[in-house]
Amino acid sequence: MATRTEYDYIIAGGGLCGCVVASRLIQAFSDRSVALVETGPDSRGNPTVLSPATAWALPADYYQNYLTQPQKPLNNRSLDLKTGRVLGGGSAVNYGGWTRGDRSGYDEWAKLVGDDRGTSTSCAVWRS
Repeated sequence: MATRTEYDYIIAGGGLCGCVVASRLIQAFSDRSVALVETGPDSRGNPTVLSPATAWALPADYYQNYLTQPQKPLNNRSLDLKTGRVLGGGSAVNYGGWTRGDRSGYDEWAKLVGDDRGTSTSCAVWRS
């Protein structure tokens, strides 16, 4: 565990994006210090994090629970949604699953930043 009290960069949130940002900062500025802060416990060494087959067995403190508002299409039931509270965030606790985003979202982001490489058409070449 780090004992420093001052850092050049502090990344709040060790989810997938926070981990990538911290990694890129370290690569780009090797002479700078970077702190990556996550609210949950240290999951290093826990074998259940490493395999989608055992993700169901993760300790409860690896998750943050959220309850949705009642949903009309679901007969006004609320859903229990979980997000990760460990390094890797939701990616560390969601069985390794993902879904492709909506086309309009990619197109809007590309328009906002003025970069056509991020459009839904351009992103289609990056398939898994």
